[in-house]
Amino acid sequence: MGYSYAADMINRMKQERSRNAQNKKRAYSINNVAKLDNEKSGALNFIKVSPDKMATIKVEIHNKIRRERKKKIIISVISIIIALLITFNLLKFIFI
Repeated sequence: MGYSYAADMINRMKQERSRNAQNKKRAYSINNVAKLDNEKSGALNFIKVSPDKMATIKVEIHNKIRRERKKKIIISVISIIIALLITFNLLKFIFI
């Protein structure tokens, strides 16, 4: 009886240590992602995040980065179109 109790306690301690280690890794990774996002846009500030919310926060960050990329692509395409229109108009004036 005493041996099984001690073995159960040891197993519980091992499980708790591994859980704590996983939680620390998750918190460290989400803090790194948040720091990167802060360096890029300066919008999201996370100090300590529970591991339950980590996946949703990562999705939010990636969606935000995607939106910013789309905006940059749209702006660059519009500027290229405007530049082409200006050059074609100048060519018309030169040749006519």
